[in-house]
Amino acid sequence: IAQCLVGSEMCIRDRDNMTLPEIAELYGMDNGFAKRIYTLLQKTEKTKQCLQQCRSCGIGVLGMDDDDYPLLLLQRLGDRIPPLFYYAGNKALLNQPAVSVTGTRQVSDAGKQFAAAAGRQIAKSGKVLVSGGAVGCDTIAEYHATANGGGAVLYLAVSLQKAMQKPRYQKLLQQGRLCLVADYNPFVDFSAHRALYRNQYIYQSAKASLVCESKAGSGGTYKGATEAIQSGTAKVFINKGIDNAGNRMLIKNGGRPVTISELNALLKTTL
Repeated sequence: IAQCLVGSEMCIRDRDNMTLPEIAELYGMDNGFAKRIYTLLQKTEKTKQCLQQCRSCGIGVLGMDDDDYPLLLLQRLGDRIPPLFYYAGNKALLNQPAVSVTGTRQVSDAGKQFAAAAGRQIAKSGKVLVSGGAVGCDTIAEYHATANGGGAVLYLAVSLQKAMQKPRYQKLLQQGRLCLVADYNPFVDFSAHRALYRNQYIYQSAKASLVCESKAGSGGTYKGATEAIQSGTAKVFINKGIDNAGNRMLIKNGGRPVTISELNALLKTTL
């Protein structure tokens, strides 16, 4: 069925001749579901055009059966896993040992220092940095990771096609040190809902997560860190150098405190 939806050669060739009963019989489904598949098959040409537009812009597509699809996400997310990702850049980075860095957009000086140190130490440890590319902690950590020779994976909430046009990203893409990823139409602009939803990819695709600074009880950083702690699938470390309500609550809820001076040893041993 997944092959149908992305337009397999058989469906493209025979879509005009396949009736609802034929679809139901071929895939062993009831007529109601067959009707949904039939309707989608009529959009095959539009799907082909979209894929051609992606290819012309340097955007690729990863399905769940692709060898480069993020393995940790397959293992950890279960039925929440997206059937495909759009990406640009070095897809091999998606399955390399990684550490994620997250934090608020309105970041304090102490949060900035932690994000910068985290980016540098992740690069020096030989691991890939995973983040969301947002203003604040995300951008600071990614900049210091790539400036120190490391690689980065960014799960976006903005237009992938527009993000590719940033001069610094273009350079990193050409060097094979960046992969931009989205689970939605790569030509649409920012969505707050997508920004919240993609946080699970940031936390669950990494061996561990470092939270620079969080608001208390709200925001994508707090929500994503809380869900990751509760899932128990990934280690979540909280910047102990910021004594605010958000960071204290995350530590109380099970996040592990860490200071800047402990990052180097943490990345070498614990992870």
